[in-house]
Amino acid sequence: MNEIGEILKNARIEKGYTLDDLQQITKIQKRYLQAIEDGNTEILPGRFYMRAFVKQYADIVDLDGEELLEEHLTETSKEASEEFAENVNVAPTRTEGKQENFLNEITEYLPIILIFLLVATIIVVIYFAFRQYNPAEESSPPMINEENTEQVAPAEDEQEEPADTDNKDDTEDEEDPEEEPEKTEEEQTITVSESSGSNTIYEVKGPHPEEQTVTLTANGGDSWVSVTVAGGESDARLLTSGESLDLSFGPDVTQVDIVIGNAPVTEVTFNDTELEYAPESSGVVRQDLQLQFVE
Repeated sequence: MNEIGEILKNARIEKGYTLDDLQQITKIQKRYLQAIEDGNTEILPGRFYMRAFVKQYADIVDLDGEELLEEHLTETSKEASEEFAENVNVAPTRTEGKQENFLNEITEYLPIILIFLLVATIIVVIYFAFRQYNPAEESSPPMINEENTEQVAPAEDEQEEPADTDNKDDTEDEEDPEEEPEKTEEEQTITVSESSGSNTIYEVKGPHPEEQTVTLTANGGDSWVSVTVAGGESDARLLTSGESLDLSFGPDVTQVDIVIGNAPVTEVTFNDTELEYAPESSGVVRQDLQLQFVE
């Protein structure tokens, strides 16, 4: 590892970069970059991150990171790293488990739902059939005077007064103007607009709240993460299992860049909505996400 550090350090000096410059470009903390150059692997978060940091460092100074690692690391180191990456790539996604449980619950309760719908349909049919048959609406025969067999005229109080339809319609129009349809408030939506390998671009449409928040949480392992707001602040750190990184910003932000070092154990939420990784990149360990805000 000392030989790799010397090679990388010399290449950096030839390029005219300082460690502070590399920290801004790679988003890797300066103390980790210094540890790589000094061969001090004990302070690095683990062998997996050591390989990832070396490859990223080498790319910036125009070196082949894979070739450096192949030449200077032992076969045991390579096998351990490949076995770890293999285990991570085959880890099942959280979305598949949720979909399977939902389908099982629907299948279990489907007969009960069908019976309930059938009973409700029968009740509705009986109700409308009863409404159609109303004996009170049948007209009664006219009253006949036994002496002169003349039809008895109905009493004055039983005669119906003609409805003043014209005045009533005018009054109803004045009292009950047509109500304007309620306007439904537009909601914020998040969709995957572009995805290639470990790079995914999300398009955020709709109204943007006064305070928006990106939250990264490590579950079941450690993960190195960073969040950068265009034209604003940024934050990067190593999250141990159970730790979270929160970064809030205003409604005028147009872009947010997110880097995740161990995606299978890292949960990403934006405004309390969990972001799902694109299917073609769900097995990739390192993820580069970008939020683009559209009016």
